Amino acid sequence: GMPLFGIALSPTLQSLGTAGAAWIGSAVVLLLVVALARRIKDIMVMLILGIMLSSGVGAVVEIMQYFSSEASLKSYVVWTMGSLGDVTASQLAIITPVIVAGVAMAIAAIKPMNMLLAGERYAASMGLNIARSRNLILISTTLLAGTITAFCGPIGFAGIVAPHIARGIFKTSSHRMILPASLLTGAITAMAADLLSRATSSPLPIASSMAMIGVPVIIYILIKGKGYGDREIEDLFNKNLINEETHLVTTIHPFQLIDHIPMESHDRRLNM
Repeated sequence: GMPLFGIALSPTLQSLGTAGAAWIGSAVVLLLVVALARRIKDIMVMLILGIMLSSGVGAVVEIMQYFSSEASLKSYVVWTMGSLGDVTASQLAIITPVIVAGVAMAIAAIKPMNMLLAGERYAASMGLNIARSRNLILISTTLLAGTITAFCGPIGFAGIVAPHIARGIFKTSSHRMILPASLLTGAITAMAADLLSRATSSPLPIASSMAMIGVPVIIYILIKGKGYGDREIEDLFNKNLINEETHLVTTIHPFQLIDHIPMESHDRRLNM
């Protein structure tokens, strides 16, 4: 219990306490979002609730800042700026095995995520255990996001930009390609932001550099159009993605997924 609050003589145990607190925090938020998503199907309502949840967490953080010492407050401000160069050996001893475990879980979830592209009802009809797959994805996300954020700070846009860049390059929605491509793209983007932050005489916060890279990319994607999200169902038909993952011999008839096809795609297929 003591390492969880950073009370330990060993630096490794202190790092484990920091990581443990991050895992608990990220897991609580993810579980809350999942619980809300099960009850609320309206995307706009979920967006509003997400903003409210973010504001609530921010209010708790501000209260903690108010009662913190000057040294703790300064450490927090520096942490929010993000850094890839301040990771110590004891922290690296925690990061490495946890990241390996998180990536392994993500790889194990590739087939379930590909099946879920067609919707939960179809995936369940093919024998996928939705609850088990969801828990696997949540645990992987908790370990990966919580650990990196705990030691490197909240480096925004990395998780948003990398998958879109990967989809734009490989023109696919298959997680067999998107997952490793996103890992590589995210690493390259983070390194580019780090180099950009060190290009000036006084190093800039990497969070700011990442925003300078991420904001134009996101704006470009929004201006360009709907992006590659609407091509997911097209990939299922054109590349037989579901058949590949479930080892089915027969092909999928379009009307089997009629509930999950965008209306414009539905109309287009009816006119073919």
